[in-house]
Amino acid sequence: MRGEEVKRYFVLSLTSLAVCSRFMENVAWMLLKRFPVQPNNRVWGEFRSLADDKMCWDTQSAALGGPIGISGCHHSGGNQRYRLNVEGQITTGERCIHARNSNLVFEVCPDAKVSDKWKLLEETKQIQYDDGSDKCVEAKGRKLKMEACDSKNAFQKWQFAPA
Repeated sequence: MRGEEVKRYFVLSLTSLAVCSRFMENVAWMLLKRFPVQPNNRVWGEFRSLADDKMCWDTQSAALGGPIGISGCHHSGGNQRYRLNVEGQITTGERCIHARNSNLVFEVCPDAKVSDKWKLLEETKQIQYDDGSDKCVEAKGRKLKMEACDSKNAFQKWQFAPA
């Protein structure tokens, strides 16, 4: 990682930047092979339901591999802060959101690659799983499910708000 790349991800003094750059080039270079710099964020914050803008995506403190759902927006980040990067990966903290059967679950992100890909459909406000299945995220009660995309279904419409 060169100095310019370090500056892109960290706010550092010039002295700290030089030390950090030397560390990355001489000591920690092997970390980037296993844990590469993640793609830039496309959006970062809360996914709010357009059917009820007081409801947000939430991990609901589920165990790793457990389903995520929706609950009342608290605007404090944490279990309701998600990021969609330019490669189509949705994450919360260090965990990736995957489509498993009809559920959305969060799991450990695979090393050095973007696995599941998602599309934010700007015109219809839907979040589509990008695997050719034409499935979109839909709120069903307190759960998030993968259902056939329907641009008229308000429960498949999401707005992204900084949190």
